[in-house]
Amino acid sequence: MHTTPKGFLHRAPLVAVAAICAGSAGTLAASPPAMDANARQAILDCTFEVLAQMREGAPEGRAAYAVRVAGTAFCFGDGELASAAHVFDQILGSRFDAPVVRDRRGRTFTVDRILRYSMRDDFVVFSAAGLSRLPARPHNATDDIGNTLHLAWRRSDGDIAFGSTQYLGRSTVANLGRDGWVEFGPAPGHGASGAALLDGSGRVVALVNSRSSERADAQGFAVPIQQVEAASTEWADIAMRDPLRTLGMPSGRNMPLVGGIPLPAPYARFEQHMVEVRKTYFAHMLPYSLSLSGDEAPMSDAQRAGLCAALEPGYCAGSNDTAVTRVRADGPSRGCAVAWTGVGAALVKCRTRAGLESTRMLDNMRAQVATASLGRPFTQAPPAPCTNNDPLGEVAATDSFTDHTGAEWKIRAWPVRGCDWVVLSMSRALLDSTLTLVRGAPSAYADAAAMQLKALTTIQRENGAADPARGPMLAELMGAQGEANR
Repeated sequence: MHTTPKGFLHRAPLVAVAAICAGSAGTLAASPPAMDANARQAILDCTFEVLAQMREGAPEGRAAYAVRVAGTAFCFGDGELASAAHVFDQILGSRFDAPVVRDRRGRTFTVDRILRYSMRDDFVVFSAAGLSRLPARPHNATDDIGNTLHLAWRRSDGDIAFGSTQYLGRSTVANLGRDGWVEFGPAPGHGASGAALLDGSGRVVALVNSRSSERADAQGFAVPIQQVEAASTEWADIAMRDPLRTLGMPSGRNMPLVGGIPLPAPYARFEQHMVEVRKTYFAHMLPYSLSLSGDEAPMSDAQRAGLCAALEPGYCAGSNDTAVTRVRADGPSRGCAVAWTGVGAALVKCRTRAGLESTRMLDNMRAQVATASLGRPFTQAPPAPCTNNDPLGEVAATDSFTDHTGAEWKIRAWPVRGCDWVVLSMSRALLDSTLTLVRGAPSAYADAAAMQLKALTTIQRENGAADPARGPMLAELMGAQGEANR
């Protein structure tokens, strides 16, 4: 049985990715035990919404809604705010604008510098341009935090709530994958990621970041404030147990992402570094993970055989193969059919209509949208409330790719309207048909999704790729970061 390693979070985050007029009110007590009125007011004044707006508009029928990422931040120190790292992770390199914080008066301030960052322990400390230096609440870094705890959090759009909860103990490897985090209940609703958890005197004891489930009686978890205090101010801790899970390829055999980004860093530079770190990881790990076979492999042996049968001559040649027999996927004599599905992607084969060359089909945008739409229901689904039936926007990016056989594929990316989701297609022409690989991904991982589609064209019938050397991989990750820094 695979055990989650200590130091990697796998619980439901409390960030909200929803319409601006949606929100979860949470289940915390509306009238907490008495606290000094001045302390409570100071806590509310130093609590902010963290917001990032999607650049594209919403689809018809959702015109009154604007998709955004939403979380909570609080005053951590002199001129510094703190929030949960996973709030920022889905924004970095995505279709969302740079994040802002909004106070209770509705004023917004752009995040301008990243000062501390830990994906492993799920927190970020940052500054916001133009925000006055408000006095932060004192910290309680001891184990004596009392039984009744308090927090202020983003309950809904423009609404900072104040409530109470109960201390339940400390987390363990068995229930969270790590020891020592503050466990409390009931947990607040979505939008509370990054909120300060406070003791009865109004001192910060922890930073809220996850809950045990979506149930109303779920427990919450928060990283102790002393771990945030002890974090490096020179390097961001970049660590993900299984980044390939994002592409629908979860496996205990996938390699983790471990790296760092130099700090402090302007937000734009930090975002550039994060994009480069991801690209380097996926460039190394996608070919390796897709080459695995046997138990717990991201791509099953049956899926591999099916892909080899669906692709044309020149693909899936094992080391002992000297010739490849032409294989045609089953399907109608004309029209399109899904020929293969796996690892979050689908392969659609379209027969050329009489008198219409297959190369012309690749340049027919209407035909390409129809092909992608046919494959979407068989690919990785976007998170609710979005679905694979939501309308596509105008094509946002095009590219081309020449595979190992010399065949050229055309790559297109369409944003899904009103969702943080991008649909990609990669098509090539045959004599009497076209092949199109289709998949979707969060916008922050669209480049990784394109890498996966390219890697699927290099699948071999016989496997045996060696494990990537951890040292060289880390060296290249650090090299990419250093290059971006220069």
